Amino acid sequence: MRLAAVFIENHDYDHGGYTINFGGKFYYDLKFGDGTTRIKRSRNENFLNNFFDETGTVTNVSAIVGNNGSGKTTIIYEVLKALNEDFQPSFAFWEEDEKCYFNNYNLNVPNIHLEGNWEGGSYQTNKQVGTIYFSPYLDHKVNAIGIDISADRYLREDLVNIHSTFDANKQVIISERLKRADYKRFINFQKSKFSSKIKKEYGLFNDEMYRVVFTRHHINANRTDGLSLENTPLDFQVYLKILYVKIQDEYDSFDRNWSKDSDLYELNKKQFKNILLMDIFCLLIKLMEKHNTFLHEGHFIDELEMKSLIEEEPKAIDMLKYWLDNYYYSKWDRNPLPDREVIKILDYLYEYIDGLTFSKEGNYLNWSSQSLFFEEEKLNELLDLNEELLIALNKYYLQNETEDRYEFLSVSELQHFASPEFADRRLSSGETALLNLYSRIYDYFSRHIINYKAVQKKDYYLLFLDEADLGYHPSWKRSFVNSIIEFSKDFFKEIGAKIQIIFTTHDAISLSDIPNTNVVYLHSNSPKRVLDKESDLRPRTTFAANVNDLLGHSFFLEDLLIGDFANSKIESVIKWINDNRDKNGDFNPDEFRDAKKIISTIEEPVLRNKLADMLSDIEVDNEFIENMIQKQSDYLNDVLKRRKR
Repeated sequence: MRLAAVFIENHDYDHGGYTINFGGKFYYDLKFGDGTTRIKRSRNENFLNNFFDETGTVTNVSAIVGNNGSGKTTIIYEVLKALNEDFQPSFAFWEEDEKCYFNNYNLNVPNIHLEGNWEGGSYQTNKQVGTIYFSPYLDHKVNAIGIDISADRYLREDLVNIHSTFDANKQVIISERLKRADYKRFINFQKSKFSSKIKKEYGLFNDEMYRVVFTRHHINANRTDGLSLENTPLDFQVYLKILYVKIQDEYDSFDRNWSKDSDLYELNKKQFKNILLMDIFCLLIKLMEKHNTFLHEGHFIDELEMKSLIEEEPKAIDMLKYWLDNYYYSKWDRNPLPDREVIKILDYLYEYIDGLTFSKEGNYLNWSSQSLFFEEEKLNELLDLNEELLIALNKYYLQNETEDRYEFLSVSELQHFASPEFADRRLSSGETALLNLYSRIYDYFSRHIINYKAVQKKDYYLLFLDEADLGYHPSWKRSFVNSIIEFSKDFFKEIGAKIQIIFTTHDAISLSDIPNTNVVYLHSNSPKRVLDKESDLRPRTTFAANVNDLLGHSFFLEDLLIGDFANSKIESVIKWINDNRDKNGDFNPDEFRDAKKIISTIEEPVLRNKLADMLSDIEVDNEFIENMIQKQSDYLNDVLKRRKR
């Protein structure tokens, strides 16, 4: 079943609203009037089933095109509100073979009268779908209804805990936090199995080394008053307060007398392990302090056993592990803390740091920036452990477990620990745009459905891409539609869902991959704005069309397809020729010379030759004419060479 069309109620329009057709097997048109709702259906003769994906996972791909200000994003928002039943009166048309299914969203449709081809029959449905909205723009829009993976929404998420965390034990620098958040998603996506088609098309964006900093979550504690706890289980509190002091005392106890750089390096290794231990400790405290859920349910060793343990003066890391090995809860999960995950990642990092040796040529530990450096294989091992830890945080607030989903208090602001970035590489704007799109799709589904069922998975999704090809080089724009299809085919098949793609664009190359019947044209100067298939303003060609034709017609560029500045120079030459035609050779030679230079600069051969011919009416310049002939010959030779390649 695919979404073929949506009617959006808007009383500023004739017939009470407008119908958007996405290129299904039939066209639909809904109109109000005289107490009757008329729905007309006519066959799309150019429709091909599974045109975009033979497996049927990607059910359809459509484009929305229009000038700036024509309302492309507005229409997407209205459709999102409709499909998510957010009080947007609307009517959806779903197709399966010849059958049509109606989804009525709060729309008063009395006395429905069907017109046209309804051989397959019409049926009511209550189909539930998931919607995904992506936009690369930071334009401060309100959150989109449904799954919002836009730049605006991710900006808010990436900075949600900026006042309650530190990066590398230092105050957060906003630009660095945002960069690391992006790079973490990029790297996680690239090492996933879902990136294979993207890496094959665009290459792997990697580096020789990766820099990792660690997040410190702010807790209510200081050196003078110690650790203050409110929501942490009562049986844990005494022990954890002692552990907090123990971690700090160990840091102060390190011998800071050194005579060689290698001795300083060994000191920094001890300090770094201590800082990591405190980072993890703060994360666990922050998790428990978030909400008063288990104040009396968490249990630990008795007072006598605790006293005996403390007298043995264990190391802080061993104290933490002892607590995680011996606590339990009397309700829900007996071990809801991420105990195994914490121990695994700390053991990995401690072993990694212990194995580092000092080298003047380059070190894997930088104390001044409090960061570690990893080669790709080691980084992937760390990121797997980091992902396991962050996912495991969710289970602490598990409230209810059903067959296909879990319900819990959100801990998304806590899901930060290891943050990687490229050590030397700096991504271009196009590379960033590309990875933002794919990594955010992967990030949302991995955190909410693939790795942990935080939300209910739908069996059908609509992916709305709002100018997602922004920043792409033309060579990448050629592969934009094909790449999103190939990625979606693998990704959504893996999670057991079908996907329909709808994108807006200002790019002729991207549009050339879309059949004209799948294009929604908006025209700001048309009273209907959404052009129906009979409109004289509607362009007729898109799929595999010449890019110049697409620019001239599908993007409503009715004038010359050159820049306004170049056009003004051409018009100045034409005006000068016309003004001097009847002066019998009495013209300014400097102006004649400038006109020749402008004509020589023009690269379009037909226009250049026409202007050169017109200039000969003023005076014949044989050398200039020979240069124009040579320029034409060079152009033809270049065309032949390109065709041979």
